[in-house]
Order: sequence, then structure tokens, then C-alpha cells
Amino acid sequence: MDKFEQLKQQLRDLGFEEEKLNQLLDLAVEEVIDYALNELKLDENAQALEELSNEMTEDINSIEGAKANIDLIFTKLYKEEAVNKKFELLNAYLEETIELTKNAKDLMQRYAAGDPTAIATVQANINDPEAKAIQDKLDNE
Repeated sequence: MDKFEQLKQQLRDLGFEEEKLNQLLDLAVEEVIDYALNELKLDENAQALEELSNEMTEDINSIEGAKANIDLIFTKLYKEEAVNKKFELLNAYLEETIELTKNAKDLMQRYAAGDPTAIATVQANINDPEAKAIQDKLDNE
């Protein structure tokens, strides 16, 4: 099993059901694409960006067209390392998610056990708009 599959399995082990895992992977792909596009914009070679825009398929509404454009972006940027770079970025995203999930679960367990530090952390964030949005989302699921 390669690293990508191992990371997906770790997320399943942490409680991610297939639907949530697929949503997370969609977000990861979006992040990877954003990263590549930002790196391309920072590229000193404006000609490469122009060539890329001319080569991209117009059919971005189909999965095949979108995938072809993504592959083209990565190939322009990373050449023969395109596939490796995609998985490197996806793996980094999943690793970060695993770490955040473990930290959140640990905090929840310590809070439930009455740990004063955990209680203080939760109380300090109780009025935080981001924390409130997360809590609302959890309550609605």
C-alpha cells in the first residue's frame, strides 16, 4: 500500500466515513490545484503561462476536461515530476488533517475527563466565530 492509501486508511481509522473522506479529498485536490496555480503565477516565465492558457481544453465542465487541464498545469510546472508532486502535495494535506484530527480528539477526551487546561482552551474559544461555525455544523450532522 502506498503512502496515499495509508493516509486514507489512517483517516478511516480516525472515524472518517467514506462520504466525509471523499469530501476531504475533494478539498485536498482543490488545495493542490490552488498551490500549483499560485506557483505558476509566481513563475518568472510569463511565456509558460501564456502557452498553458493556449493549450488548456475549453471543456472544463467534464471530469475528463478538468483532469486534462490539471495534468497539463502540473506537467508544465513540474515536468517529469508532475505525478510525484501531485501526490506529495496531497499527502501533505492529508498528514496535516490527520494531525489536526488527532489534536481535536485529544482535546475532546481531556475536556470530557475534566482536564483544567482543556476546559480553559474550550472556554476561551467558545465565542470564536470559527469555533461556533464548527460546533453548529457538528450539531446539524
